[in-house]
Amino acid sequence: MFEVTPHLLTAREKEVMDLAAKGYTNAQIAFELGISPKTVATYMSRIYTKLGVSNRTAAVAVYLLGSESK
Repeated sequence: MFEVTPHLLTAREKEVMDLAAKGYTNAQIAFELGISPKTVATYMSRIYTKLGVSNRTAAVAVYLLGSESK
């Protein structure tokens, strides 16, 4: 069993994950937040590390599970 840890995310990382959970691509997230797609990719990489996952689908699942447990 893994520990759900979205509380470790910064406010900006949570904004990125909120959009990723809606199915937005990195380019769409970048446009919405006014940042570059490379910056979004960097955020996603950091999020994967913090959540202990290796892909976007797992990150969204862990993020949503953590959001529901509050």
